[in-house]
Amino acid sequence: MILDIFNEDAFGVVDLTTSINKLPYVPNRLDRMGIFTREGLTTPTAFIEESHGKLSLVPTRARGNMSNVNNSETRKLRPFRVPHIPLNDSVMADDVSGIRVMGTEDQLEAITVHVNNKMTRMKQNLEVTREYHRIGAVKGIVLDADGTTEVYDFFDEFGVSQEVVDFDFATPESMKKQALAVIRLVEDALGATPYQSIYALCGDDFFDAFIENDEVAASFETASDNEFARTQQANVQGNEMNVFWWGGIGWINYRGKIGSVPFIDPEEAHFFPVGAPELFMEFNAPAPFVETVNTIGQPFYAKQERMKWDVGVELHTQTNSLFMCTRPKCLVKATATFPA
Repeated sequence: MILDIFNEDAFGVVDLTTSINKLPYVPNRLDRMGIFTREGLTTPTAFIEESHGKLSLVPTRARGNMSNVNNSETRKLRPFRVPHIPLNDSVMADDVSGIRVMGTEDQLEAITVHVNNKMTRMKQNLEVTREYHRIGAVKGIVLDADGTTEVYDFFDEFGVSQEVVDFDFATPESMKKQALAVIRLVEDALGATPYQSIYALCGDDFFDAFIENDEVAASFETASDNEFARTQQANVQGNEMNVFWWGGIGWINYRGKIGSVPFIDPEEAHFFPVGAPELFMEFNAPAPFVETVNTIGQPFYAKQERMKWDVGVELHTQTNSLFMCTRPKCLVKATATFPA
């Protein structure tokens, strides 16, 4: 029977998982930015230790008075269950019935290509989902595929509220002041923690209003001899890191969406720092297979199982990844007031 070929090692959990982890992925901006520190887990739960230590002013005392006592840190261990995202497909007997003679090397190669094509499409869906969760981590709230159900609200999890700054595009001279307000909020939230830079992921309407603002327009048109404006208009393939630096912030018009639903609201922007140690984390848990118990988690897993009566083979893929911001207070949201 032609389905006997699926007993080959090439279709075991280890080989399929290795294959799917090597497949090309859908290009995405946040993954390319490399802001998430990746860590593999051996359990389905990540634990974050939160420290409430803070800087405080030390009052003066008379010489010999030793009454000042250093504030001790209060620590709290927070568990986070890693989301489990499975995706299934199948290869039916009719799909491979015309592939060479049973048991030949050519047949194995042809069926492997067929399976890999299926897994490529499956992985693309998982990659888009992972990018959607990265966006949620940067915004502070990770949503499920329906766009409304919360997977994690990190503001609630850490007991903080999000700072919101309104950008008044009707007042041309206020842009620098509002950008500076964002920077101060981010730095206040980070305290003494060092960081490299601050980025803004902007929806379409917000970004358009920003670059058309009188205070910003001149800088936008002349930046790097107009290189930014030219590359934006050209929409160069692979030019995903196109960033407009203004007011100490890297402004990005984030265009990711599924169907007609954008990842970033058109009238909003979301600011986040990069370069702070372990600020953004990606935890990968092992798949719930017998073969993967107590192993280090990988970003993707794949497995196959023969159907009853040998009518086909079910392909199973999954990702078990938690994308999170460990200090969500530094995530600042911007709303927009547009000119009348």
